[in-house]
Amino acid sequence: MATVPPAYSSREQQRQAKEYWRAQRQAARMQQSYRRGMRRSSMTGPIVLIAIGVIALLIETGRIQGEAFWLWYRQWWPLVLIGIGVVALLEWLIDRNSATPVRRSLGGLVFLVVVVSIVGFCASASRFNTFGNGSSHDSFGFFSDNENPFSFVGREYDNDVDTSQTVPAGSSIGVQNPHGDVTITASTDDQIHVHAHQVVRSMYQDDANRTFHQLDPKLTVSGTSVLVRVDGGGDGRADLTIEVPKTATTDITADHGDVTLEGLTGAANVTAKHGDVKFDGMAGNVTAHIGEGRYSHRGDFSAHGIEGDVTLDGGLNDVTISEVRGKVLLTGEYFGDTHLERLAQGGHFHSSRTDMEVGAINGDMTMDSDDLHLAQVAGPLRIVTRSKNIDASQVAGDVHIDSTNGDVNLAAVSPLGNIQIINKNRPITLSMPPGANFDINGSANGGELSNDFNLGVTGSDNNHAVSGQVGKGGVKVQLDADHGDITIRKGEDAMQMVEPLPPLPPVAPQPAPGAKVPHIKTVKPVPAPPVAQE
Repeated sequence: MATVPPAYSSREQQRQAKEYWRAQRQAARMQQSYRRGMRRSSMTGPIVLIAIGVIALLIETGRIQGEAFWLWYRQWWPLVLIGIGVVALLEWLIDRNSATPVRRSLGGLVFLVVVVSIVGFCASASRFNTFGNGSSHDSFGFFSDNENPFSFVGREYDNDVDTSQTVPAGSSIGVQNPHGDVTITASTDDQIHVHAHQVVRSMYQDDANRTFHQLDPKLTVSGTSVLVRVDGGGDGRADLTIEVPKTATTDITADHGDVTLEGLTGAANVTAKHGDVKFDGMAGNVTAHIGEGRYSHRGDFSAHGIEGDVTLDGGLNDVTISEVRGKVLLTGEYFGDTHLERLAQGGHFHSSRTDMEVGAINGDMTMDSDDLHLAQVAGPLRIVTRSKNIDASQVAGDVHIDSTNGDVNLAAVSPLGNIQIINKNRPITLSMPPGANFDINGSANGGELSNDFNLGVTGSDNNHAVSGQVGKGGVKVQLDADHGDITIRKGEDAMQMVEPLPPLPPVAPQPAPGAKVPHIKTVKPVPAPPVAQE
């Protein structure tokens, strides 16, 4: 700590004081200069600049595709932050072992981290907004959920491979494809026909050819068990188009890719970890498991024209199911829109927020994160949910609804069933046919109660109740609202009837034994070097 000189009265003493303060200022400047000399610039800035220059050069020379690099950055941009952190840690280790104290400026490093984070978050947001609800399969044609974070490097090559083989009647066919779409349709003979469209990104043609060989589909027949397997890592993909006998049962596993099955009469089971699943015109039971966890991947699902049962679980975005004669069982987590239409035997829906069971859906059901709409439904209907508005119209049969923090609007039609509605914190609106016969009990705790049936309402300002018989009585109606109003209205005594489910399109007749039918021509891989895609 500097010592302050005493006050001086003479001129000489004043001169000495000025000299003292001049020396103090000079020492402070020397100390500041010394500190600046100890401060070093960070290596992170030059390293990032070199990396940007190298990537730009590779894009300009065609070694890296610009779209593919953006898709990579969209998913793997946190690796850049990890790299910056590693460089900063190395600098700290170097400075700690230095003989003289070293200081580094952190302003540029903080600015770089902020820029990388903002660009990364914007890229991640575009993944969901541009390509639709976070679907893992990008419209650019290359999978974004690639296990290899450097798959964008090199040129894109493609190749086609075809193979066929006779399989026993009633075969069980398994397909395993780690990277690529799988499409399965019915064949016109007793053979299995496999077409593989291979896509590889590589720096050199010879490396691409070796990867093509690894991606060749391997067809194994053991008794009535048939296995189509594609090996290979994350350096390429093989999109499979397979024709199988229509009566065969199928079991498909696709790690990164969409799965489509059409026109089969046997049962089908699909596991799609990173992709969408579609069933169309299937006569047997169909089952699908999508995603790997609640907060990991989510895919879309659709099923149309299914004669058997439909079973679905996993992490889902948009779900569309229509024209199903069997039962429908849906479990898992649903983050998009769910639309069900014309389900002859209804089904069961279960998620962390909603549990619903319905006897039959002659009209449709649509559900998202905020609303549940049903039209032309046959009971028993049971709904247990929270934070969701329920609008159910033209509902026949027994009804049980237990809801919290959402409006409940139910329009019942003949034939009536017992109705019980429990709702907390929001109102209940019930419409009954004008000629209906029922016994009713209702209570509104902290809400108003009104009706169109001349039923007497009792209670105070905070609690209202209604009890009585309408017509000849009969079915039981129980309404309980906690901190919500109850409104009982006269509705319409007619239900818009829906025609029975139409029959599925007939399956094409099978050719006579020994008849010659066209099929995919078998070609030995690889017939010719693939052409590079610039």
